[in-house]
Amino acid sequence: MLTKLLPSSILACAAFVPFAITAACGGGTPPATDVTAPSASGSDSAPVATVAPTAADTGSVTTPTPPPSAEPQPIDKSSKKATKKQDASWADCHAKLKLAGAPEAAVGMMTKACAKVTSMKLHGKTISGKQDAEGTPDKYPLMAQAGKCYRVYADAEKSITDLDLVVLDSVGDTAGEDSTDDPSPVVLEDGAVCFTAQDAATVVVSVGSGKGKYALQIWSDE
Repeated sequence: MLTKLLPSSILACAAFVPFAITAACGGGTPPATDVTAPSASGSDSAPVATVAPTAADTGSVTTPTPPPSAEPQPIDKSSKKATKKQDASWADCHAKLKLAGAPEAAVGMMTKACAKVTSMKLHGKTISGKQDAEGTPDKYPLMAQAGKCYRVYADAEKSITDLDLVVLDSVGDTAGEDSTDDPSPVVLEDGAVCFTAQDAATVVVSVGSGKGKYALQIWSDE
C-alpha cells in the first residue's frame, strides 16, 4: 500500500486540512494578515482635526465692547428767572437774636431787627400755619416783580426743630432756599432773591423734624 511507502512525518501532516499542512509543515510562507481597523467612513486615511474659522478667515468684524457709561450729571434746578443778592450783614441782623413768644411775635422781632440794614418793607400780611414732618408742604403765592428783591422770614414753635423754606419760580426751579436746620429760617440767610422778570413764584413751607405752628413774613424792596 501507498501508506507504507511514505515517511511517518508526512503521514502526520496529512491529517490536517490542506492550508494547515502548508503553514504547519513548512510548505510555504503564510500570507500577511492586515490588522489595521477600518475607519468609520470606510477610508484607510487618518482622521483630520477640524479647526473653527477665525474672524480674520471669514472677513467678519468683531464689535468692540463699549466702555462703561459716564456718571449722569446732576440736573441744574436753579432758577433762570432770579438772581441772589447777598450781604454778610444781612445774616448778622437776625442770627444773634434771642427769639421769644409765639411764632407771630418772634418773626416780627426778626424783621424789625433787619428792616434798617435791608431797607425793605413788609409785602402783604403775616402768614400763619400748622405743619408736621409727615404733612404735605404748604404753598403760598408770591407775585414777583421784575427788578425787585424779596426776603422770607419764618419762625416755629419749639416743638418744630427744623422748619424749611424754599422760593420756587413759575416753572418749579429753585430761586432760593434756607441753609439752616433750625426753627427760624430766612431766605436768603445772608441776602435776598431778586427776579429779573415778573413771575408767579411760590413760597413753600415744610417741616424737616417735629410738628406745630409757624408764622412767616415776606419782605421786599418795592
